Amino acid sequence: MYRAPTYGPPPQPARALSITALVLGLCSFVFAWTLIVVPIIGIVFGLIALSREPAGRSIAAAGLITSALGLVWVLVFYVLPFGAFFSALLLGRLY
Repeated sequence: MYRAPTYGPPPQPARALSITALVLGLCSFVFAWTLIVVPIIGIVFGLIALSREPAGRSIAAAGLITSALGLVWVLVFYVLPFGAFFSALLLGRLY
């Protein structure tokens, strides 16, 4: 008796880079005050995912936006106070 070959379900499109960008973007709000590298890596993964994964474009865009917001969060609340402190030290020496 002959049977027709059966095929499984079609493979899901790759979204690993997009999901990684989103997770790093969300973690950048939580861990960015300790590690400035987290939002930067999230931005890199988001840009790579936008170019390589057309199926996960919306997830990659969300990860890119949240990583960028996390980087702004770091710059406003972490880097700028140090810059103000060091500029105050420099101005204190000039006068």
